[in-house]
Amino acid sequence: MGIYYWVGVDRFFMFNGVVREIPNNFNVNFFFDNLNFSQRQKVFAYKVPRFGEIWWCFPRGSATECNHAVIYNWRENFWFDTPLPETGRTDGIFAKVYNKPFMAGVQPTSVDAFILWQHETGTDAINGSSVQPIRSYFETGDITLINAEQAADKSLRVERVEPDFVQAGDMTMTVKGEANVKAPTINSVTKTFPAGTQSADQQTVTLKDGVRRIMRFNFESNTSGGNYESGECIGHLEPNDGRITQ
Repeated sequence: MGIYYWVGVDRFFMFNGVVREIPNNFNVNFFFDNLNFSQRQKVFAYKVPRFGEIWWCFPRGSATECNHAVIYNWRENFWFDTPLPETGRTDGIFAKVYNKPFMAGVQPTSVDAFILWQHETGTDAINGSSVQPIRSYFETGDITLINAEQAADKSLRVERVEPDFVQAGDMTMTVKGEANVKAPTINSVTKTFPAGTQSADQQTVTLKDGVRRIMRFNFESNTSGGNYESGECIGHLEPNDGRITQ
């Protein structure tokens, strides 16, 4: 690309002929407020050209090895972050002779020997004969009647959700939310919905504890070989009571 990216002491930068700050209104404070500054020399970065991403891996909190990453997608111009697998990673590189990045583990398998992981490959963590699922989830934004087009100071009730996924392996769904912005988060009973054509009672997810004034839906896959693509999921929502505390 001929563009260089790096992190300074309080901002992210790029150089494409001139030095420019990379706007980051999402997690710049998260990065610098949580970076273990005494271990800052261990921060490393690498690229994932296929997805248009730059990863900065850093020791978060009291960690002494890189256990979290902030990611900039230059193609879509947005930021996000993620914890790193196991107890973290010590180094990473995108080698041009391969089409996937490599990262080194933290825990040695023997004297001065560490596992070299090929990332962005498959859906499981494979180490010899050991196969472990890689947890994947996403969570919707807040759903509420408070700022709806026809605003109402009422809670929402969801009794049924119709998941729309092309999926391999079982997935789960949890309704999350609060009575107000200062109230504690309440999670519903986690419901499992399987892959493939199912009986009528498995084609939708029913809930008995789905009342929230501020509501979110969490979908997760955490089974070996699990994978998914989301379509248009449908939730059957209706106004409930006006309680704002609990």
